[in-house]
Amino acid sequence: MGVQKLAVTSGEDWIARLQNVENDLQASEVTSLRGTHIYAGEFVPQTTTTGTDTAGVATQIWVGELRIGSNTLLTGLSYLIGSVGGTDKAIAILYDSAGNVLANSALAGTTVGTTATMQRLPFVTAYAAGPGLYYVGISTNGTTAKLRTQAFGDTNAGVITGQTFGTLAAITPPSTFTASQAPVVMTY
Repeated sequence: MGVQKLAVTSGEDWIARLQNVENDLQASEVTSLRGTHIYAGEFVPQTTTTGTDTAGVATQIWVGELRIGSNTLLTGLSYLIGSVGGTDKAIAILYDSAGNVLANSALAGTTVGTTATMQRLPFVTAYAAGPGLYYVGISTNGTTAKLRTQAFGDTNAGVITGQTFGTLAAITPPSTFTASQAPVVMTY
């Protein structure tokens, strides 16, 4: 397999060939070709007890920044359950950079799983995300189950208050980092 040389006869021919190469590259950028496990805030937990053990609040959504570098098919969010699970329900939400809802898991919620595990919350409809800034959120319907939140960081993260569990609306995304308010979460 050798390197093939391009025969270029004019400047216009060269530009046309470059455009064809660019078109071929863009056509091959199909969603889900790259790994979809992206941690919000690039915060990767080292253990199942990484972060702050945070009690759920039915009127809050824990929100963290998510940066996606290439076309990626997102099928849901997986979050780290804290020291108590199994009683409350949880919803995962994907927002655009302006805070509009793009995708979510079942609005009735999914019962929180086992303590100190990652729980997958599949989106009702997968979302084909392009490169850019997004926000992810976890909402719970009670105060018994806990989730792990990021104790420190340098990304936009915070809690959105005054919410109703199972009713999703646009939010004003956080513009600074607030400790123990960004969920430990990744896409899948």
